[in-house]
Amino acid sequence: MYVFWILEKSRISPHHFNGCLALTCNASILLLQNRSETPMSERPSLGDNWVRKDIAKWLQNQSVNPRATFIVALLWVGVLISMHWLLPTRTVEARVISPVLFKFREMVGKAPRLNPSIKIFGLDDVTVSQIRKSELTLAQWATVMEALDSKHPRAIVVDALFSITDAEKEPGGFEAVERLRAIKTPIYTGAYASPNPIFGRFELTLNGPKYQLEHYIQNQGPMPISRDEQLELLKVADSRTQFTYGPHISMWNAFNKAGHILYGDDEGSFMPFLRLKDGKTLPHVMLMPFEDIHFQQDRLSINGGIISPARDGSVPINFSARSTYDKNVKPLIQLLGEKYRSRALQSVEENDFVYLMPMFFTGNTDFKPSPIGLIPGAYSHLAVLNSILQKSGLHYYEIEPILVVAFAAAIAYLGWWMSPATLVLTLIGSSLLWILGCLWGFAYQGAIFPYLLPQLSMAGVGVSLLLQRIYITDRKARMIRSALEGIVNPEALRMLQRNPEKLSLDARERVITVMFIDIVGFSLIVENQLPRVAFEGLQQLIEDLSHTIHRHGGIVNKTLGDGLLCFFGYSLEDNKETSNHAAEALKAAAEIQRSNLPRILASVAQHDPVFPLRIGINTAAVFMGNLGVGERLDITVIGNGVNFAKRLESACLPHSVLVGPTTFELIRGKTEFGSCARRFISIKHREDMVEAWEFDPLSAEPELRKKAEEIYEATTSTQRLERRWEVQSNEEEQIIVQTSHGLAKLVNHSVQGLEFKLPTLVARGTQIEINLDSVDGTLHRQLAKQGLQKIRVEVRWVQAEEKSYLHGVRFLDLEPRQTELITDMLCQFGLKIAGESPVAS
Repeated sequence: MYVFWILEKSRISPHHFNGCLALTCNASILLLQNRSETPMSERPSLGDNWVRKDIAKWLQNQSVNPRATFIVALLWVGVLISMHWLLPTRTVEARVISPVLFKFREMVGKAPRLNPSIKIFGLDDVTVSQIRKSELTLAQWATVMEALDSKHPRAIVVDALFSITDAEKEPGGFEAVERLRAIKTPIYTGAYASPNPIFGRFELTLNGPKYQLEHYIQNQGPMPISRDEQLELLKVADSRTQFTYGPHISMWNAFNKAGHILYGDDEGSFMPFLRLKDGKTLPHVMLMPFEDIHFQQDRLSINGGIISPARDGSVPINFSARSTYDKNVKPLIQLLGEKYRSRALQSVEENDFVYLMPMFFTGNTDFKPSPIGLIPGAYSHLAVLNSILQKSGLHYYEIEPILVVAFAAAIAYLGWWMSPATLVLTLIGSSLLWILGCLWGFAYQGAIFPYLLPQLSMAGVGVSLLLQRIYITDRKARMIRSALEGIVNPEALRMLQRNPEKLSLDARERVITVMFIDIVGFSLIVENQLPRVAFEGLQQLIEDLSHTIHRHGGIVNKTLGDGLLCFFGYSLEDNKETSNHAAEALKAAAEIQRSNLPRILASVAQHDPVFPLRIGINTAAVFMGNLGVGERLDITVIGNGVNFAKRLESACLPHSVLVGPTTFELIRGKTEFGSCARRFISIKHREDMVEAWEFDPLSAEPELRKKAEEIYEATTSTQRLERRWEVQSNEEEQIIVQTSHGLAKLVNHSVQGLEFKLPTLVARGTQIEINLDSVDGTLHRQLAKQGLQKIRVEVRWVQAEEKSYLHGVRFLDLEPRQTELITDMLCQFGLKIAGESPVAS
């Protein structure tokens, strides 16, 4: 919007800029889109496997891609430098920026004052009303000049062409010309250059050294180039194809010192010289009174001051405040009438410069736009004369390409590593600093720095990189949110989204406490439930469990369908290990089991599924890192300690917490976790049983626990059923089950397994070998003949019953024929049919 406001104020069609700016913006957007649409793993910038290897570095790196930064900066530099050479950017600045500069300088009181040697007279409304004409005759001009000549001023400058004033056709014209010729003070009049010859006019004859361009080259000894080459290198406006016109031919004898009064192409500028054909030049009318004018390389020395023309030969005009000119213009009638003449001449002193402005009355004033507003055109020439006398010329520094490159490079470097917020503040601060620098340079040093393109360079590169930075930041935030939402607590997630560099994904060994949570018999529970109801219940349960884990400083590493893998002892947002993680894990587990009990009881009344839980906890050294592929983050813990925690969970009783020996040692002596009992569980690939400790968070509420177990059994009793046989209570016919954990009493059996009582608890999932025998030993001998003297089984469930534990086991590695044979032999020893019972889960 700011750019188009500038274009509107400058009265230049925005179509001049649309192509360049659209190209830059579209290219920047395409660059960002290409980088966003192309999978990172397929980008060749840092290798095809860049993401898989360095996704952690990408997240932690605060800088943007250096190649994209360079391309964006280079693109803007190319477009803006092209605009510098092809579009009228100086015209825009002259119409929009320059008024601000002049207004600021006037506010701080640094506007130049009018040189006291300049005296101004104008053909104003007072004069017109007195002479009753809008123009002076030659005789009247002669009277004015003679009056001024009596004061011996240095020069009289008339802002008039006299191109249509014919001495032959005006009464007393020749006499007036002769009077003008007799005036000793040099009189300078206006001239102009026309691109086409004017019919009926005579082209101005330019004789004398001041009309030779070579006259203004100062001899500086031997030069490496020829004089003609020096002339071509001078910064002079090219008018070699134009025709020069000035006073009418009948006036040449009187007005033979003419200088052009054309305005510059830009508002508020003028052309010191026009390059004409045949090596001639037409100086500006205000340069004509001065003799010490010469070029010093690319600068122009006038009256001891220095003027720096632009590459097109123009020079900015150093205007004073308009009020400075208005209050110093005196009516020309004061020089025409004898009544006021002597008084008016008192202000004119020897060596003064007298400036006469015809056509200065209302309705005929030649108003021109300028940096100080709409002013009479004569004020522009007056400002040129004042600048020369005051040695207060403005200097236009044509360093746009340098500034464009410098600003683009600086902002590109800052935008490469700065955060979006810091970059925004930097852009605002840099823009304000540049504005203040331009204002200060103009007000106090008379320097005009190019503003628009350097500012566009700064803003364009900065905004492009800001968009890229915002996109990358948003992409990192979305990636982190996708990977960690629900895994860490919301506050930690927001912190990591704001500071993704704090997330460490390097695989390394860490000592943490691992927790597995599982729903007991989930498949049995949901068989008679609507999928939607089961899913919603599971979803709410996992959400509640996650909140509890987060409150105790844990991280929900994985959702395992009907369970969770969590760990304690490491803070992702701080990238550091935490202490007391074993105790916090057990506190969280105890809270989960206690809070789950009333949930189970409430589910019965609402006919919702019940979810008994078992939890395994182990503290060990594990490897933690990212196992995700491509752009997917998957922070995972692996190691024997994790596997052991899973085994503890599998061996745990419902509503309990089973912890490993390392965890138990860390929390030994703490009584807030409830009663605990020593257990032994089997581990895959290990022959010896492993010690574990089972905590019962519900030990203080045994009746509620029992009721929850009954509810669970009731909700699963309608599930898959199988035929079972119950053992006779007669001790003589009792079946003996020999195990490595002692003798057990068989309760019932089926084709798939057995139920027996043991005085000790064998953890769920433990595989053991048993011997079946009768009191007289007959059963064992018969089974041995069939190769079944040792029967391998797996404990599928355990239930406490008074002072013993009821175990449900499944046969392992047996063929259907062998299981049928065992069933037949057991039935021969007086077993009675118990009916149908649920399959052991």
